[in-house]
Amino acid sequence: MDLAWGEKSRTGLAVLDEAGRLLHVDAVRTDEQILASLASFTHGPDGTPADLLVAIDAPLIVRNPTGNRPAEAALNRDFARFEAGAHPVNTGKPEFSGVPRGARLGAVLGLDLNPRSQRARRAIEVYPHAATIALFRLGRTLKYKNKPGRGLPLLRAELLTLMRLLEGLADAAPALLLDGPDSPWPGLVTAVETAGRKSELRRVEDQVDAVICAKSVTRLS
Repeated sequence: MDLAWGEKSRTGLAVLDEAGRLLHVDAVRTDEQILASLASFTHGPDGTPADLLVAIDAPLIVRNPTGNRPAEAALNRDFARFEAGAHPVNTGKPEFSGVPRGARLGAVLGLDLNPRSQRARRAIEVYPHAATIALFRLGRTLKYKNKPGRGLPLLRAELLTLMRLLEGLADAAPALLLDGPDSPWPGLVTAVETAGRKSELRRVEDQVDAVICAKSVTRLS
């Protein structure tokens, strides 16, 4: 779940099965849309809760009034030199003055937020930029995020590079399988290749980030 801090921006969603096969991707905005998009995967056909490990790219537990959390400081020590550092998170920011959005969704889904939990339904916090550095041994992050000075051709090329790298994990252990007969992945690739506007890339980018979130924790599932 590439979770937006607020409900105005899109949240990317991706679902992998136990074999690492991509079953579902989506890009939505509100909590209600998130829950509706994932409903068929969070419960079995008989309505019983399914086992879940949900990887969320958003702060789940925030208690410090200023500065950043110890987790951000630790991540920055390892990844800032790769341009993959984390933004400071504290309760002084409006998004985290109460219950963080990720924690709120976790409560609705019945997820344990303890990072050491071994329960059948749990969530952990992840960070896609750092994950790409570790997964692909990159010297710096790929520049597929829209920022001043980055034109459409660069954003498209960098996003396609990332997508090809993800496709290369089909032989990894555990594998990431993106090319199944019912996989939504080819549609995402086509959308990037044919995008005529940055906004079209952004919708795909959120879903690709969600796939990275899911892949980054498959060893824990």
